[in-house]
Amino acid sequence: MNHGSTSVAKTNSRFIPFVPAYDGDRWKCKETSNQEGVFYSFARYAIAEALRSVPKRTGTVLMPALSCRALVEAVLRSSNQPKFYDIQENFKIGFNDIATYLSDDIIAIIAVSYFGWETVQIQDLAENVPDRIFCLVDCAQGLPLEAHNKIFDHVYSYRKTLGIPDGAVWISRQFPSMILQRNPQRKEPIWQREAYLIKMIGESKGSIEITHIEELLDERNHIRHNRDFNWSSAPPSELARETWDEVDFEKIALARRENSKLYLSKLKDIPGVIIAFDQIPNNSSPLGFPIWVEDAEDFAKQLWKNGIESARWWRELPIGKETFKFPNSDRASKCLVQLPVHQGLEPEDIQYVVDVIAAIVI
Repeated sequence: MNHGSTSVAKTNSRFIPFVPAYDGDRWKCKETSNQEGVFYSFARYAIAEALRSVPKRTGTVLMPALSCRALVEAVLRSSNQPKFYDIQENFKIGFNDIATYLSDDIIAIIAVSYFGWETVQIQDLAENVPDRIFCLVDCAQGLPLEAHNKIFDHVYSYRKTLGIPDGAVWISRQFPSMILQRNPQRKEPIWQREAYLIKMIGESKGSIEITHIEELLDERNHIRHNRDFNWSSAPPSELARETWDEVDFEKIALARRENSKLYLSKLKDIPGVIIAFDQIPNNSSPLGFPIWVEDAEDFAKQLWKNGIESARWWRELPIGKETFKFPNSDRASKCLVQLPVHQGLEPEDIQYVVDVIAAIVI
């Protein structure tokens, strides 16, 4: 989210961040897991390296139009070319959605698990996609849970869920030997200032200094936008690697599901708001709670004025001017808002968000 230089008046409202403050002690006690992989600072590096490992290395990669430019960057960095397909209206991705795009030059398919909601119909793809095509599930918005179907390679990014500056992992049933041996870690501390800003923003719940919080967010965004994205920064920091070993992702996902269920029960009867999902899957780890509104950009600004940091992903689709060819993706870019749902929120925080929404739509 980019607030730019917009001046937001002080209010008596609490501030509810979209990204939590990192609290490792609270979420430790992770049980032994067999989910090990190769680690990266960002998911884009993991995705690019996964695509570079395809036996037929270069060609065309099918990817959803509802995605960010970082995913396009990952495809290009793997020396391949992106080709887009539209998702279903309910965000599902199955074989029928990509079947008409298949051709001899397709070497890989990327399917996005939106919002951590397990929107990819993995079994359907496994039964119908030709074996010569590499399938990769982009789970950057979710957490690696034991219940996930790992027929295909998965890439997770856990940094936003935990409130840390970096952290991603590529999980595969069969890594290329050269990849399996390379599991680096950056020894020097990175982005300490960003970690501090995330902590301050996440701990600002109850603050009336909304203008000061906006300044913190602007500085955080400035750091993110000016990172040196190159392959030398692909390895994760020590914090990201240690967090993977210690934090209980199942416990965090459960807390996020419970918060999502509160939204579901409280928002369903508010006119002017359409909930994107009518149930919370048991194997989900929501990054945000998505809702449909008439004008998402204006709606998000109204939330911010009341101290609620929402998310507006994919405001500009990476497909140029031909958005009419991808109606479901285009609609999501214009009418979708993600509400904060993180594990640090309390029921009264959810109720405050609901009350603000009800006041906005009246």
